[in-house]
Amino acid sequence: MTEKKYIDGVTPVGRMVSGAIFVPTDKGYQGKTLDRPVYYAQLAIPKGSPGLQELFNNLTAAAHQGFPNGEHARQDFSWKFKDGDAADNVQKQGWAGCYVFTFRSQFAPSAIVDANFQQIVDPNRIKPGYQVRISYSVVGNGEPSKPGIYLNLQMIQLVSEDEIIVTGPDPKQVFAGAAAPLPQSPGYAAPQGQPAQPAYPAPQGQPGQPAYQTPQGQPGQPAYQTPQGQPGQPAYQTPQGQPGQPAYQAPQGQPAQPAYAPDPQFLNGPQQ
Repeated sequence: MTEKKYIDGVTPVGRMVSGAIFVPTDKGYQGKTLDRPVYYAQLAIPKGSPGLQELFNNLTAAAHQGFPNGEHARQDFSWKFKDGDAADNVQKQGWAGCYVFTFRSQFAPSAIVDANFQQIVDPNRIKPGYQVRISYSVVGNGEPSKPGIYLNLQMIQLVSEDEIIVTGPDPKQVFAGAAAPLPQSPGYAAPQGQPAQPAYPAPQGQPGQPAYQTPQGQPGQPAYQTPQGQPGQPAYQTPQGQPGQPAYQAPQGQPAQPAYAPDPQFLNGPQQ
């Protein structure tokens, strides 16, 4: 086995049919749990795309360098790409007419940029189905018992949005059966055809809260009612006919104290 030599390259434009490029995943092929989470992208490149042959040449060169004893000719050699027109792949969305390459890394891509080379930090900016290019490195895996290549994910460039590819269960199939709604709650009335919360009823046998009445017919706080049979507090009278404390009456023969005028900052009630 010779020393590992990485070969770098950039793919042609393809559609990312699946991937985890912002957050790593521990799910591998056919749902197998991986020992360590990885970042990955599956790129479907149309057959005949310019630059596709260069990508194949780099994969072949890495396989020959990594396995000079001919292990790259074995049927079980892991080339990290699949034919999208194969019987078990052609029905997958975005695969037909393409070669699909799988790029992986245990480290986050060193750069994820847009067409103007601006860094992308929003994970919703790149979705499965969008068109991207990938910067990669390829090298032999160094395992003669399980020969193959590592196709390492380095950087990603968003080229264009495209039809979104939905991975996982299809909600149309999951919720295919018709659903009958439950009876609506008592008192539920939707204003002008829109759903709304039902009015809150007072507990049975207890009076509801009286409406708050403000001056001039606006809703506000009800006037204070003293308990039956007990005198109410006299209205607070301030000087010049304003409500406030009654004037102070000095004992007979002593001069009266001037009426108390509250500080203006307290006229609007206590501070919180």
